[in-house]
Amino acid sequence: MAAPAAARRVAHGFHVSQPTRVAAGRGIAARIGGWTASYGSRALVIAGTGHARASGLLGQVDGALRADGVATELLEGIAANPTASIVDAGAALARAWRADVVVAVGGGSVIDVAKAIATAAATDPRPYREHLSGLRPAGLHVVGALPVVALPTLPGSGSETNGTSVITDDETGRKLSAHTELAAPRVALLDPDLAADADPALVGAGLVDAICHALEAALSSSGSIASDGYAEQALRTLLRLGADPLAGGDAGGDALLEAWWATNVAGQSLTLAGSLPTHPLAHPLSARLDARHGEAVAALEAAVLVTFADRFAAEGSLARVAGWLDVRGAADPDAALRGIIGRLVRACTALGVRASVGDLGLSEAATAVVVRDARASGSRGLANLPGDEPTPEELFRVLDLARECGPTTPAKRLLARADELFAAPTAT
Repeated sequence: MAAPAAARRVAHGFHVSQPTRVAAGRGIAARIGGWTASYGSRALVIAGTGHARASGLLGQVDGALRADGVATELLEGIAANPTASIVDAGAALARAWRADVVVAVGGGSVIDVAKAIATAAATDPRPYREHLSGLRPAGLHVVGALPVVALPTLPGSGSETNGTSVITDDETGRKLSAHTELAAPRVALLDPDLAADADPALVGAGLVDAICHALEAALSSSGSIASDGYAEQALRTLLRLGADPLAGGDAGGDALLEAWWATNVAGQSLTLAGSLPTHPLAHPLSARLDARHGEAVAALEAAVLVTFADRFAAEGSLARVAGWLDVRGAADPDAALRGIIGRLVRACTALGVRASVGDLGLSEAATAVVVRDARASGSRGLANLPGDEPTPEELFRVLDLARECGPTTPAKRLLARADELFAAPTAT
């Protein structure tokens, strides 16, 4: 592998926007009524498929809103991988209800839908699919959005502090994204008590997703000293905490809150720098296979690092990230790659995220669909790769390696299998 050209990001212009006010702490969810009332008196509340209601959280939120003079209308049942038609229905409800604020209670998918509804309800009543990457007409400009108050119930996505919504297009089945800073939540309330009894598998997948967000931002060719600052802080924090956020009790709650903040920092780094091919490939996996987004990202990340290692080394980003993580011999590209993968493997092991792409259900025959969807997504994750965009053959290589080697495959075994696979011609 070629020696790195530089270990420090070249300083160039960048733009940073932080529109979301974050209020964090145990029990902070009880204050949602006062926060929401400052933005309106008629709230459309968006919730998921049952946990918020079964846990009693939805009733508590409704009571808190009403106690502060906010009337409510509920849109419940938002599942993972939500579609544009759900956004259209929600926007129609928001307009009919005359909502002046949207409240999201749930995970990343719920918050994404809330932001999309807030955008669609305040713009021309056109199909929301026209807001999605690769489908958006040149003349479509978002000039407003209803204010959003976000109460996330799981850490990881960072959706509560950015203006991006990831939505599945009903017509093509492709998972695409839409972004406007106007849709970023005005307030995000981070309450670790809400995730205290959550499935550890969901929490672990979310935290690994955030680690991957920071890694991708740090290696993106569109990064800057601003995104690097966020990415380094997030990586150091999340890798240091390990499995502590899953421990339960007061200590686990404190660690979970710290990790939750780090996932927001990781999300900000990704918003600034953009993703790598990991995310354009992960979205078809979750859309087509109904896989959890965090698990799909984790299943792909190491394979992306290995497949494009020479490109990262040539830009010096491998050495830079390895230096952040105190990898011994970070200046050597091979040592840097092994060290970064080793730390990712340890994090996935500690957090219980083990599924390979094959475990998630991707067959060899279906890889062509994933590659096709990734290339048609319009995602900047392809353009952010150092050098040219990835070729179809390189994307097939990522998937072939990720089908056999999962997030907890040791670096030595992963690299050996990559050498074997990449030495043979890849069918496309």
